[in-house]
Amino acid sequence: MNKIHALALLFFLTVSALTGQGTLYYTINLGTFVDASRDDFRPLQSVGFLYAYKMENNFSQIYLGGYDTKQAASAALTKVQNAGYSAAYIQERFLKDGQTVTVIQVGAVDIRQPVNWEKYAAVPELWGVTSGDQLKLVAGPYNNLDEARQSLPGLQKQGFRDAFIRNINSIFLIKIGSFETGSQLKQPLIQFKWNGERETGAVQKTLPPTEPPASYEYSEGRKSPSAVPSTVQAKTPAPDIREYQALVAPVASASNIRSNVKRRAAIELQKLLKAENFYKGSLDGYYGAGTATAYQTALQNNRELFKYRLLIQNAAAPGNAASGDPLQNAINRLPEDSRASVVLESYNHPVAKVYQAYQLFMAYGPVAEVNNLMNAAIRQAYLNKPLKVVPPFDYRATYAYNDLDQLIQHIYYVHAAPDITYAAPCWLSSTHPQESARAQASLGGYGSAGLKVQSCDPFSEWEEVRLLEALATDLGASAPNPAQAAEAASARAALFLANRPMSAAAEREIESWYSALMTNLAGWANRDPLHQKMTVAYKIAFFQACIRMEDFYMDKGFGSEEAKSLALATARAIVGPSLARFE
Repeated sequence: MNKIHALALLFFLTVSALTGQGTLYYTINLGTFVDASRDDFRPLQSVGFLYAYKMENNFSQIYLGGYDTKQAASAALTKVQNAGYSAAYIQERFLKDGQTVTVIQVGAVDIRQPVNWEKYAAVPELWGVTSGDQLKLVAGPYNNLDEARQSLPGLQKQGFRDAFIRNINSIFLIKIGSFETGSQLKQPLIQFKWNGERETGAVQKTLPPTEPPASYEYSEGRKSPSAVPSTVQAKTPAPDIREYQALVAPVASASNIRSNVKRRAAIELQKLLKAENFYKGSLDGYYGAGTATAYQTALQNNRELFKYRLLIQNAAAPGNAASGDPLQNAINRLPEDSRASVVLESYNHPVAKVYQAYQLFMAYGPVAEVNNLMNAAIRQAYLNKPLKVVPPFDYRATYAYNDLDQLIQHIYYVHAAPDITYAAPCWLSSTHPQESARAQASLGGYGSAGLKVQSCDPFSEWEEVRLLEALATDLGASAPNPAQAAEAASARAALFLANRPMSAAAEREIESWYSALMTNLAGWANRDPLHQKMTVAYKIAFFQACIRMEDFYMDKGFGSEEAKSLALATARAIVGPSLARFE
């Protein structure tokens, strides 16, 4: 009898997993909105179920309904567009890109009627599945049938007496949270890490993506790490392989300024402070207590410095904005947002492939699919492309990626390829600083020709640098050239990771830039008293920032002259795009 029941249950689960699942599934993309709430879309609540994909900086991608046929989706789209959402469109989702998961259905509600969400507040991991005018609510997903069976009695005791186990494709699942319930049901407080552990350390199941990516340009489907065949065994990571965790961008701590180092920047700063009657000591070039006190006095009493200091204190630190491009945004957020991997899988782009390979390597080690993805990405990025400079590696060769160092190196090589506009993210260099530094060094001149690195702005946490940036922006009088800004951001990130001194030629070039900038600023300042005041404030901020950055580089082991050149190069990367008219 038990055997018959088991067979009947297996038949039911198989049928429930397949019923109503063709090859395509449809939803309506309403667009991207900031600070979105369910009440903002009140006219659409009778059309279909509204749900959100949370992005960074309070942006959300808003979707409506799920439909098994194109006809049903088209009918709903007409109603949506008639309600004023003219930019809405239908998105296709492919069932082959999901995976079958086990859930427990705890209820079904009519989306046209108010829902008592408090009834479901006790359900862990509440998800929804749209079906016409119904929303089926499920708990899970569970790792296997036995785990679901163990949880079923507990849910039934909580009042869900009709709860039952079913299988479903993960693309149908909609995470139920504050937006979906109109803030009646809060998001769970427990945060998940990419290594599958809760903050408490308990091992948890791999969850399906909560929402679809911002773009569905399916031309090549690949499974995420969670869908690697069971024949591939997860390996114990080598010591240099770190598991995924939510990362915080590194902050370059402001060094204590050395008072026993004589430097040009200190002499120039002392001259300015003495001319403004803030400094009474000798022009000795040592940044001692008198110079430090005079600088603080200038911040309080120089009108321009005081004004710009207030400005930066009330402005958000730079570098936190989301990218407007879905693929770049997914790359930027990869370590902290598990849904970003779904976006990668929706792109047939070499950059998307290398980060899929990175995910696989970090989760499973050097499996064959890592090699396939990386070699395909390199060929796609380099073959039949016009190469102005010979690349530092043979892009026609087939590589085996047995260590992280080579993988990181070739990720940077793909970013430096012709026609690649996507920037290497900050987290790549902060998570793997040594590998990233070696990779960028190996690129040499080729990297300076094409490599884009995300503007990580590690120095911009410092007040001196933020003050300098604000003054330079206004002195520039117009927005910097985007290409120059991108090149400067890449240079700035590379300088932050510098592990060798600048060449003699590079030092001469940066000194030439410095001399031209100061000469041209002096000529501009002489034209008007207001120009003079702005220039004085700018120079005070410039030399103070240079002094601070010199100590940062000395803390890394560089000599004082080497640190001077690196700090000056960093200052150029900070202000150069804004002050191009003075070069």
